[in-house]
Amino acid sequence: MTGQDAKSAPGLGIDATSLFEIAEEITSSTDLDTVLNKIGLVAKKLLNCEASSIMLFDESRKSLYFKVATGEKGTAIKRFVVPVGVGVAGWVGQNLQPVIIKDTSKDPRFTGQFDKSSGFITRSLICVPMFSKGEPIGIMEVLNKTEGKFDDSDMALLTHLAGLASIAITNARLVQDQRNFYAHMLEVLALAIESLGPRFIGLPWRSQRMAATLGRLLGLGAKDLTNLSYASLLHDIGYLAQNNSRYIELLGIAAPPVVSNRENKEGFHAVLGEQMLSGIDLFKGALPLIRHHHENFDGTGYPDRLAAGAIPLGARVIALLVVVEDVRYQLRGASAQDLRAQIKAEVTNFSQWRLDPDIVKVFLEALEHEELI
Repeated sequence: MTGQDAKSAPGLGIDATSLFEIAEEITSSTDLDTVLNKIGLVAKKLLNCEASSIMLFDESRKSLYFKVATGEKGTAIKRFVVPVGVGVAGWVGQNLQPVIIKDTSKDPRFTGQFDKSSGFITRSLICVPMFSKGEPIGIMEVLNKTEGKFDDSDMALLTHLAGLASIAITNARLVQDQRNFYAHMLEVLALAIESLGPRFIGLPWRSQRMAATLGRLLGLGAKDLTNLSYASLLHDIGYLAQNNSRYIELLGIAAPPVVSNRENKEGFHAVLGEQMLSGIDLFKGALPLIRHHHENFDGTGYPDRLAAGAIPLGARVIALLVVVEDVRYQLRGASAQDLRAQIKAEVTNFSQWRLDPDIVKVFLEALEHEELI
């Protein structure tokens, strides 16, 4: 393909650089508003018109609402809702057929309602339906050709752009569905952990909140904060399987060699938790934090006897949270002042051998200013 060929959209005879840019952005961006606004601006530019808009059906498919509105009066127009069957957009929404109107004054479908409210004067337009997997999702339109009149090639171009907009909307909805699924699954998993007994009630969420605060104070980046968020919420999930010998056998995990040792026995759930969540891409970065949150800073912990900086930073944060939660449970019913004092004493006592002294320092400083506990 030559450079000249690459600039021409098949069958449209136009410079298509913007179309390729939009297609690239659709595959790389999850920000629907950004992508659709770009499509609207490209439509306005390539079709040489004064304004463009993208409207979507509401859940009942009885009305259309503006998602994008470009042009001088775009902001004013975006507040309107169009009943299906009313006006040109409503007609296209009802009949699901494209339409070119070269002179709105001669077409009975044009009501001029928006023109009266916004001050915009519509002389000509093209409006096409948008579909996702065969189902109608909205319409796209362009208004007022600045030179000449709208024709079939303009209709073909707008149909292409509407197709790109449909892909962007479909992708965004899939991402939203996935986020919704994962959010609910996280809640279900946290509730399952809470069901283990009184000690665990509220523990996943408290751990997550404290971890987020400490992570920010330690200067973690966005990706590491996300991994710490998942790991702190789910670090005790292995307890759900600790007494299920058949499941442990299926996982192929060997029990700690010294099961009478409290640290090994307590730490076994960390290995189980890692294995239970392995294979889920969302938790990939959190797995080392879950596995190693019972390692001790001096190298005497479980399961791999890692020491100091060899222990993932997030795991060292969670190790401190475990100590905090142990004190909280032991002193349940105590005053906030007594609880705070005992937590300070306990984490200080564990500094250097069980806990990272630098994290202990940050925690104790934060304890004076943050609502950590």
